[in-house]
Amino acid sequence: MKKSGIVFVLLATAGWVSCGGGGSSRPQRSQTFLAKRAFITNSSTTNGAAVVSIIDATKDLFGNHAMTVAPGTNVIATTIPGKVSVVSSKTTNQVAIIDNTLEGVRSAISLPAETESMAVTPDGRFAFAAVHNTNSIEVIDLSNSVLCTTLTTTCRGPITVNAPTKIVLSGDGKTLLAFSDNSTAADSVVVIDAVAATSTTGITSPIVPVTGFHKAVNGVFASDNVTAYIMNCGLECGGGAGTAGVRVLNTTAAGNTGTLGSASATVPATVGVLDGGNLYVAGTLSQGAENGGVVTKINPTTLALGASDTLAPGVHDTMTAQAGKIFVGSRACTLAPPPPPTPPPPNQSCLGIFDGTNTVITGISGDVTGMQAISGRSVVYVIIGGELQIYDANTSALQSQQLDIVGHAEQVVLVDP
Repeated sequence: MKKSGIVFVLLATAGWVSCGGGGSSRPQRSQTFLAKRAFITNSSTTNGAAVVSIIDATKDLFGNHAMTVAPGTNVIATTIPGKVSVVSSKTTNQVAIIDNTLEGVRSAISLPAETESMAVTPDGRFAFAAVHNTNSIEVIDLSNSVLCTTLTTTCRGPITVNAPTKIVLSGDGKTLLAFSDNSTAADSVVVIDAVAATSTTGITSPIVPVTGFHKAVNGVFASDNVTAYIMNCGLECGGGAGTAGVRVLNTTAAGNTGTLGSASATVPATVGVLDGGNLYVAGTLSQGAENGGVVTKINPTTLALGASDTLAPGVHDTMTAQAGKIFVGSRACTLAPPPPPTPPPPNQSCLGIFDGTNTVITGISGDVTGMQAISGRSVVYVIIGGELQIYDANTSALQSQQLDIVGHAEQVVLVDP
């Protein structure tokens, strides 16, 4: 036999062995097999790529691998029951569909423009993305890995909404709220029937926004998945003085009208969370002023104001509750230092931790872009200035065990109960 023939036989044999003796040719898939995991979007690693890091949320350790996604990936949304996550890139507009169980990217879909807000239905079958620049809420069929259009047969999309910036999905996946920053639509909320929106025919009638708000920017659903507390940014977002606050929206007539409650709470409010029978909201009283933000406790039934305390100013858009503490994050909160010899202002941190009476200012500078309370523990993962900071809610301080994210961390979600 010639040497070339010998080489061919050896190569063929080696290929057969590497494929398992003629069995499946699919490569071995890396999985962490962790019981409780958090996914963190890292928009830019040292080699310019983006990844979704997998964290052992029980021991606060990195998993044995990460998932490669499009450069610039920042936004992430997930559903624990449906075991699916979606991540979107701010530079390529590409959405990766992640199988949480297999810890791998199932497929990728391109949005018409950038999104800053996404939501996944509890069953993991569909995702929504607010696309501001195309005046649309895009619908993604995750089961078939397609962007819903007028031509797709399994779904229809998109949903026309004027300059949407934020979407909030009810816990049962039946109602979707959309918020706009357009001057003609910012004083209203779009209530979308998510069941109809994910049907094969989609939304067939124009949606009439619910009016009566003042620069509505966010919402929190109650446990009944019908009542929603709407955050009115008011003066902070260019509205009139005294218009900031919380209004109650009954979303029963989803898709068209909804019912606006008569009670309201006048207080800065751009983000909120329900915890222990109380509603907590945060916003900015005086932008650019030391301690210009405020966090407030509210009775969700009467909307009567309770205790409050100051925070850093900025755009407050992240909040979570853990162990009786309320973690509030903002962006663009850092104050310009005064000229010497005047000392810098003491509040330079975009993260505040409220215990119902007082706020702990953490002292770490940088925008807060992500936050996740870890179930069954007193731990909260917070993304500050592109780094992961792990806090113990019992002490309102950083715990001793920390992880170094190489690159720029953006957002974090828990993918296991």
